[in-house]
Amino acid sequence: MRFDRQLQFVQFASPLKPRAGIAAGLIHAGVSKIDGRDNNGVHTQDLSTSEFAFFLSFGLKFGSRLSGGLSLQLFRTDLYEGLKPARSVGLDVGLAAAVTDALTLAFVLDDALARYDWDTGDLLGESGGSTRDYFPLRLRFGASYEIAGGQGRVVAEYESAVTKREYRVPVVGLAGTTPLESFEVTDRKMQRSRVRLGGEYAVSGPLSLRAGIDNLGSGSISGARPSAGFMVEVPIGKLRMRTEYAFVLEQHAVGTVHLLSLRFFL
Repeated sequence: MRFDRQLQFVQFASPLKPRAGIAAGLIHAGVSKIDGRDNNGVHTQDLSTSEFAFFLSFGLKFGSRLSGGLSLQLFRTDLYEGLKPARSVGLDVGLAAAVTDALTLAFVLDDALARYDWDTGDLLGESGGSTRDYFPLRLRFGASYEIAGGQGRVVAEYESAVTKREYRVPVVGLAGTTPLESFEVTDRKMQRSRVRLGGEYAVSGPLSLRAGIDNLGSGSISGARPSAGFMVEVPIGKLRMRTEYAFVLEQHAVGTVHLLSLRFFL
């Protein structure tokens, strides 16, 4: 990824017979070589950020056409040297229903309860303070439809994200006859929506082609993120290995992302 960004992901999943399953994984994202400067614009040091998310998920098939799942997430972010890392817990809930043999509908609630609490008092002294950053609460509605006798699939998703932000409004009061400036903290909510579209088609044997577009409805076509890729699944002895590759064009022509995934079915 451009601009010294990095993203890694590892996951393990296993069925729990007869009709359940569990999964656990770790996600890491970070930015390095950030140009740190003082108030005079002089370079001081190279900075970096690092964020981890660990998740543990459980899924259950309620019937032949209905299934659901629950995921617990643990977040930690290291933003700046001298600032205590922020930690949080999040919760995801999802349901999926096979309406027909070809059509499946799903609903997911992401990142409930998740937030970061920051305290810069130790770092900045009297100039510091406490801040709370809430994760966007995301509601996602998805649909998947099989085509060409199950050889292909088209998918669509609508996401509505609600973000709560703390705003500090300066106010001036009187301490006796002396004007005294303070701050009033107010909460505001912002909502944004976007649409995702994608498709997959099995060309022949183990090879499938994929394409999609993300971030539709962001306000301009330059904000969209088109992607294309493929999936190859081959046996290695008694194991099955799946290789997945995706090429993503980032929004506003920032750059490109190459995603490579390896899956082993034990």
